[in-house]
Amino acid sequence: MGIQNALRLFDSEEYDMAMKEFITSFEDSESEEVKAMISDIIKENFVCPNLDEFKAGYNDNVKYMEHKGYLHGLTAPIFEKLVLRMIPVSDEKYYVWDDRTNEFCGKGAVDLDELRDLTHKRFFDSVLMDGYSDGREVFAELCENDYMHRYLVLDNEMSVLEFFSFITIPQIIEKYVGEIHVFVSKDELKAYLMETGNYLPRTVYCKNGYDYDDMLKEVHDARLKLEKKNKPYLSICIPTKDRGKEALENVKVLQRLPYDEEIEIVISNNGSTGEMEFYEQIQNEAEHDSRVSYGEFPASEFSYSIGQVLYISKGEFFVLLSDEDRLKTEEIGNALQFIYENEKKGAILFRLEDRNGEILYDDYNTTNDVFDSILSAFSVNYVTGICYSAAAIMDNDMAFKIWDKYSFKNCYFTSYAHNVLFAYAVRNRHMAGGGPVLFKKEKETKSARYEDNKHNLTYLQLDTRLDHLDAQIDIVFDLQLSVDQTIGMIVELQERVYKLMYGAYYLHREDMNEISSWKDCCGKIYRHNVKMWDKSKLRKICQGDMHNRITEVLKKYYNIHLHDFD
Repeated sequence: MGIQNALRLFDSEEYDMAMKEFITSFEDSESEEVKAMISDIIKENFVCPNLDEFKAGYNDNVKYMEHKGYLHGLTAPIFEKLVLRMIPVSDEKYYVWDDRTNEFCGKGAVDLDELRDLTHKRFFDSVLMDGYSDGREVFAELCENDYMHRYLVLDNEMSVLEFFSFITIPQIIEKYVGEIHVFVSKDELKAYLMETGNYLPRTVYCKNGYDYDDMLKEVHDARLKLEKKNKPYLSICIPTKDRGKEALENVKVLQRLPYDEEIEIVISNNGSTGEMEFYEQIQNEAEHDSRVSYGEFPASEFSYSIGQVLYISKGEFFVLLSDEDRLKTEEIGNALQFIYENEKKGAILFRLEDRNGEILYDDYNTTNDVFDSILSAFSVNYVTGICYSAAAIMDNDMAFKIWDKYSFKNCYFTSYAHNVLFAYAVRNRHMAGGGPVLFKKEKETKSARYEDNKHNLTYLQLDTRLDHLDAQIDIVFDLQLSVDQTIGMIVELQERVYKLMYGAYYLHREDMNEISSWKDCCGKIYRHNVKMWDKSKLRKICQGDMHNRITEVLKKYYNIHLHDFD
């Protein structure tokens, strides 16, 4: 009944359904005569008529792989030696016949339509598959997951013959699978990784149970003693001054990361006069670990601390890390993946956890809106967690032009150069947020007083915040946003002064009240904000009814925040 039904489907040109019936009948039958008949039908109608096409497709695929440098330590077998034959039921679907056993090779097929429709998720990670000679398994994994690099180890002749049998499908590599480096042995793979500096595979599938950990660690350890082969993907940038012990501890933590070519650990000593013995130890580490870069610079304003650490960094992305904070090493893989998924963004904001378990920057999400991106840039004051795209801030000497424009000329830039850089980075490329909690804030919030009872932390003072606001307005104009965006940004920044001062009063209420009451503080902010809109620079973009409407909004903000402590 099964064979008759299969033949009927074949005559109706329902080749896929016919093949499924043939396979079922073949597997269910105990008659060698029936199996021989099905074998003859398959070879006569499906295999032999397509041999020339498969041979031509195979030769083209092999030439393509050789041209791309995908074959390592092996020569592709000749077509006639291949042990599996593809059974086409359409131009897109192929079942498999095993010439060695003269039977079907499982019920599965290579379905190009299905491969094309897989998710194709992009991974920063690379994959290693050892002993996987069934192209159906390999193709499905590589088409579903777009790994940065793909490595296949086939360390015996039969596995080579089996895998290359699937390469007879026309254009299967070039059009569907993409990059796949095939190695004849583990030693060939090891030598290739050392020679190229390609990222080590973190996803490993091995059919024979071999543990690759020792081999990959050996490659990793050897790379640490050699100059990098490639540009690092992520520079972890630590500006530091007079905190050599903290900086050294940070370096030691980062050196435990199992990454080598992917990352760079950059320490910029910005005019330190103390704890120099620890900086000398960091410099010594740089001589023995190719990931560590160390630089010393004369003392200057804080903005230069940011500029200098970026100047000596070589990565495609730069993430800032205060010498007092720590990277959560278990999250680095997720962080690299998050950057990879958002590498077209100008800046990425990583969340961090404080000592109380609270998550900072938890409400900053990925956005394609220029206004939201730049407003976020002015809002994330803490250094740790800001990650820049090198293309966004280094192309056309952007960073150098920013420092030349604002250094020693703009008080906000002096204290928050990292924020200004963020704003320029996201102006055209926007930002990504909501990624892994990558850092842990190690230190408690500083006291608002010195030991001699004088007030500390000048950034808490209202006059400082208002000076920063005035300086921010100059930067907003330089960003060349639309008129509506410029007006909206300025109003948002004006209201933000209330929020910043609220934080100061909330944390240091007694100290702040000695300077002025909350009511007086709000009154001074309101008067300053209203007066700003009477200046010629703002008057040019906001006149008549719009000026009146903004004044009303400023009054509304004043009334709302006046009662923040009620």
